[in-house]
Amino acid sequence: MGGGETLTALVEMIGLEKTLFFLSKRGGECVYFPSPENLSPDHWLSIIVGFDAAMRLCEVFQGQKVALPLGPETGNRSTLQKAVQESTAAGASVNEIVRATGLHSSTVRRIRNRRTGRTVFTTRTDPRQQNLFADLYDRHDKE
Repeated sequence: MGGGETLTALVEMIGLEKTLFFLSKRGGECVYFPSPENLSPDHWLSIIVGFDAAMRLCEVFQGQKVALPLGPETGNRSTLQKAVQESTAAGASVNEIVRATGLHSSTVRRIRNRRTGRTVFTTRTDPRQQNLFADLYDRHDKE
């Protein structure tokens, strides 16, 4: 289900006002929807949209991890990229950065993985580990 389809489904299930509030809190994140029998009034979803609306969402999305579309807030691109880099350096998770910046989780991952114009296939770097593909990059750069 794409972002537009997810947005439409959310509005149809819980209404525009609750959808916009929900996305302002968790938009851009990949979130897990529990089965209705595992939903409680103190679950994070119930707290954000209310128990009845959360129940409707869980009936449809139960057991799924759904990439939510972005909320209505947007920000300056360079400021957001710098915030992602600083948060990454401070050890923040992707979802923590999504909540702080309003960016989509895939955008956060793409910014975090940017290394000298190349895509690095890891979300965390450990200075004690060597780059598995360093030799490949070196050969490619010399050609």
